[in-house]
Amino acid sequence: MRGKNSHGKHCHDGTRAGKETAPLRPPLVYLVAIVLSLLGVLDTAYLSYLHSFAGPGCSEYFGCSEVLKSSFSVVGGIPLSWLGLAFFLSVLFAQLFLLGSRSSALRKRIDTSVKIGLFTASACSGILLSIQVWAIQALCPFCVLSSIVTFSLTAIHWRSSLATEHRGYPRSALASGTMAAIGLAALMGVLTQNRAWSSEISVTAAQAEALANRDASEEAQVTLTVFSDYECPDCQGIDQVLRHLRRFYSEEQLAIQHRHFPLKGHPKAFEAAVAAEAAALQGKFRLYHWLLFDLAAPLDVSGFRTRARIAGLDVERFEIDRQSERLRERVRESKDQAIAAGITGTPTLLLNGKELTGQIDTSILRERIDALREHK
Repeated sequence: MRGKNSHGKHCHDGTRAGKETAPLRPPLVYLVAIVLSLLGVLDTAYLSYLHSFAGPGCSEYFGCSEVLKSSFSVVGGIPLSWLGLAFFLSVLFAQLFLLGSRSSALRKRIDTSVKIGLFTASACSGILLSIQVWAIQALCPFCVLSSIVTFSLTAIHWRSSLATEHRGYPRSALASGTMAAIGLAALMGVLTQNRAWSSEISVTAAQAEALANRDASEEAQVTLTVFSDYECPDCQGIDQVLRHLRRFYSEEQLAIQHRHFPLKGHPKAFEAAVAAEAAALQGKFRLYHWLLFDLAAPLDVSGFRTRARIAGLDVERFEIDRQSERLRERVRESKDQAIAAGITGTPTLLLNGKELTGQIDTSILRERIDALREHK
């Protein structure tokens, strides 16, 4: 009996000693997952801000504007960026709970729920990226980053169980950490480019006068003239088409001339057009033109000043120019030109002086522009 007891005690003591001499390593997988979730929260929070208040958040060379303004960016009246923010916040809180909870059963249930949510989110991210590529034909780098974060978190939860303690460092954690670093670097690159894009240096008076003529080039093969009104919803839609169109042609191939035609039923459109002309005097017509359509701010003095700050304008100079009678006369002349040409509504597009009618989208415009270029 003593031998058995001694032997049993020895086995029991040996097991306990083994546990005491082989402590668990710090759970790096937790830290990687939490950092990824926090990155997802920051990314989707910025996207929510862009969608609700600021308009496109990256330069014209990316597809932020097209993606944010497409019908695919809203589900049931709720912006996808808001849903993404709520999702990443939920995942972050769940992971923090897993880190501090001592209830094994509850941890496993939460871990399972997080896995199901991540798998669903990964499938949705893949579908949304496909829509951006094939339907919208534009990619938003912030949306791509949120997808990378989602895929990385899914990989961590697939390869590891955060509901149990870990020995060692899962390879998925290291791989996901690398992907997150690459995604963060890409995000910072886009933000840096956007900052530079919105901070162009002031131009000379001659250059400002050329920009005030809506980026027209006398040497361009084809000229597309657009008469629009900043309170016209259809004008905003056409402007999205024109932004996409710019990607396919150089300024020597296609010149897009923007003309003002503020309608009588839109009392704020005239002042918005004057504000755009004031921005043109500082070389920022195109950027301010986009902000007038995209920024969810009123078309009043406060809204004009907000857009001026976002565009990087000298706000005091902008306000002085906005009160200029010369700019108001310029807007009136543009409207008189439209009336003289028989134009009665907006948006109206003239391709080499000939009015375009019927449905207008990027593919139709490209066909007609290419046909004109072939005959040059």
